Amino acid sequence: MKKWLIPVLFGIAIVALIILAVRAAGSESNDAKPQDSASPAAEMTDAQKTGLKEGQIFGQTNNPKVVLTEFADLQCPACKLYEPTLKTIREKYSDQVQVVFKHFPLAPTPHKNALVAAYASEAAANQGKFWEMHDKLYETQDEWGEQANPKDKFVSYASAIGLNVDQFKKDYDGEAGKAGIERDKALGTSISLKGTPSFFINGVAFDTTGGGEELLKQIDALVQQ
Repeated sequence: MKKWLIPVLFGIAIVALIILAVRAAGSESNDAKPQDSASPAAEMTDAQKTGLKEGQIFGQTNNPKVVLTEFADLQCPACKLYEPTLKTIREKYSDQVQVVFKHFPLAPTPHKNALVAAYASEAAANQGKFWEMHDKLYETQDEWGEQANPKDKFVSYASAIGLNVDQFKKDYDGEAGKAGIERDKALGTSISLKGTPSFFINGVAFDTTGGGEELLKQIDALVQQ
């Protein structure tokens, strides 16, 4: 072999090794990045999309500019943290935004009373006071969350918000409200919800890592379009 070929071949080998190293590093870098978890809404059926608009509704019902759907657990501390933001949205944009509450109780673990709290809210809904009970349950979450049987607490809240207590008790133990809760849970499971709260803005999943401030920012922007 001619002597001048040796450095040339050596140089080619070095370049090849560098190219392989770069490719390997790129592959490792891609693997390390968070995977693009497509929004559940991107794969929803028409029935699932319709389901996002059905539930306990607050605000504009006639062709709303924005539909904000929340899957929540009434015993969930993270859901409670979003309440100031959601209350602002409900009050500020009641004429343009439709807020849809859907039950996704994480019961019996980690929230052992989440399901019965959902029953209480639906029993109140039968007398037109879902949102009053919804607010009361979040406000008093620490009172009933770990009780062995919180029914008496719920009855006291029903009285406090002006419900017919006997009717409330009947509806709390009835099946009508429970069926709606099960439908909400089934929808949430079918679109692979990972926890609560989970939000959809006009059918598109909201990244909750942005927190309440980002949620309000996105709603503001859509309303102002």
